[in-house]
Amino acid sequence: MDPLTDIAEMLGSEVAESCRFEASGPWSLRLPGYHDVKVGAVLSGHGWLITDDDSPLQLKAGDCYLLSGGRPFQAASDPSLEPHDVKALFEATRPKTVMRLNVIDDDPDRFVEVCASLTFDDTTAALLLDYIPSRARIAAGSDGAEALRPALQILERETHDDAAGTTVMRNVLTQILLVQVVRTLLDSTETDGLAYRRRRRDWCGDGTRIGPRGRSGNRRRYR
Repeated sequence: MDPLTDIAEMLGSEVAESCRFEASGPWSLRLPGYHDVKVGAVLSGHGWLITDDDSPLQLKAGDCYLLSGGRPFQAASDPSLEPHDVKALFEATRPKTVMRLNVIDDDPDRFVEVCASLTFDDTTAALLLDYIPSRARIAAGSDGAEALRPALQILERETHDDAAGTTVMRNVLTQILLVQVVRTLLDSTETDGLAYRRRRRDWCGDGTRIGPRGRSGNRRRYR
C-alpha cells in the first residue's frame, strides 16, 4: 500500500467544522485556531491568506489551500486592512453554515470560499503533519487543481445552502479535497516558495515500519 493511503486510513480523519463564506467589498477577518488541518478552495473572486510566520498569500478562483499547525490566521480582501474578529459573524450565522458579509448578489467580484477543519487521532496525526508544510497553495490551472475541479463543482452546489444531507456530502468532498492536496504536495519539491522535502519511511529488520518524526520529535512505530 502506498504511504499516503496507509497514513490516511490509519488516521481516520473527521471533519470538525465546515462552512461557506461569501463577501463583497473590502473585508478582513481574524480567524481562531483549528485542530489539526484546515483545507479550503476559492470558488470565485480573490482574497488573501495571512499567517504570522509567512508573507501574505493571494488566492484566486480555482485555488485550493492547506494550513496545518492550528494557529490563528487572517483572511482578507486586502492584507493591509485591519482585521475584525470573526466571532460575531459566527454567532449570527449559526446553526447555518453559510456565512455572508456585506454580500451584493450581482457583484461580479464577490468572494466565495468553502473551507473545513479536520481532526485526527493525537498520536497518529503527527505522522501526517510531518509530511506537509504549515501552509501551501495548489494553484488554479495546475494538474492538482484540475483533478479537483469536479469535486469543487459539487462543493459549490452542496454549500450554497443547508439542504437535507448536505453535511454528509460536504464531509466526503472535504476528505477528497484533503487527499488530493496532500497528494499534490507529495509529488512536488516546492510549493509557493516553501521548501518541501518528501520524507520516506524507514524499515526495521523485523518488518516494523518507523514513521516520520511527530510533533514531539520522537519517532513513532506502527504496523
